[in-house]
Amino acid sequence: MKYQWFALNTYFRNNIQNRLMPYYCPVCGERAQPHIALCESCENELGKPENRCIQCALPLAKAAGKQTCGQCLRQPPYFDQTISLFTYDTIIQHLIAGLKFQKKLSLARLFGTLLCDEIKKQRGKDLPDCIAPVPLSGKRLRERGYNQAVEIARPLSRTLDIKLDSRLFRRLRHTPPQSSLGLEARTSNVRHAFTINSQSLPAHVAIIDDVMTTGATCNELARLLKKAGVKRVEVWSIARATRDN
Repeated sequence: MKYQWFALNTYFRNNIQNRLMPYYCPVCGERAQPHIALCESCENELGKPENRCIQCALPLAKAAGKQTCGQCLRQPPYFDQTISLFTYDTIIQHLIAGLKFQKKLSLARLFGTLLCDEIKKQRGKDLPDCIAPVPLSGKRLRERGYNQAVEIARPLSRTLDIKLDSRLFRRLRHTPPQSSLGLEARTSNVRHAFTINSQSLPAHVAIIDDVMTTGATCNELARLLKKAGVKRVEVWSIARATRDN
């Protein structure tokens, strides 16, 4: 309960500050635009590939003429579709670090709003029955005071009128950060690291995360959902790391 109160208190404090004082771009310090908490220059530098794999959201060559990448064709993941706003480049790395490690919860509201617009554009009214954030371990939650995936999911739930189930998944053990591991180690790192808390699951679930790197964590959660009888699983994230970053 105290962690929820901390997140709520920080959220309202940041919200009041943003309304009373001009908001400045957290990347370069210039005056931010009213519709987005970034200046025009930094907004234009955000990486938004138009042609992505529909299943894992990795960028595809413009001339590829297909919707699914070779990796997903060879070894399909358990999730059916990924919607991700940006490529995980320098500016997005800076913003997500501010959300995760500097308690800038106003960025969660910004990310949630932008992601909501993208969901409406791509999915229309064909929406999941529930959205479920990737859980943090108890150790990391105590250190941070909040789960950034939950904070991103809140505006999505309100605006899209989708049930937010922040307790659908439970992390069974603390694991090393995925960013510190190689490709193969990431899969084994999260294997059997989660469980599902609910005995009654909807047919369609979207997993919410801040950054999708190799997709190992989301794939493990999707595997559990499919094993439990969920028919369709999507992944919604703010950023998608490429093989280069």
